[in-house]
Amino acid sequence: MVHTLVLVLRGPLQAWGARSRYNRRATQPQPTKSGVAGLLASALGYDRSADLSEFRDLRFGTRTDIPGTLTVD
Repeated sequence: MVHTLVLVLRGPLQAWGARSRYNRRATQPQPTKSGVAGLLASALGYDRSADLSEFRDLRFGTRTDIPGTLTVD
C-alpha cells in the first residue's frame, strides 16, 4: 500500500535553503526534502533536537503550478 501526503504551499515569500558555503546560502525555487521533513516534524510536535531518521526514506516529489521570482536581500 502506498501512502501519499499532498501539501499545497502558498505564500508570497518562501525560502528553501539549499547548499551553503561560508556566509552564502543558495535558495531553491521549490521545497527541499529536509525543509518538508522539518515542516512535518514541527506539525507533529517534535523538538528541534529530535531524531528525524524516520523521515530518511521519505519519497519526495514537487510540482510547481505558479513559479515565483527569486529575490535577493
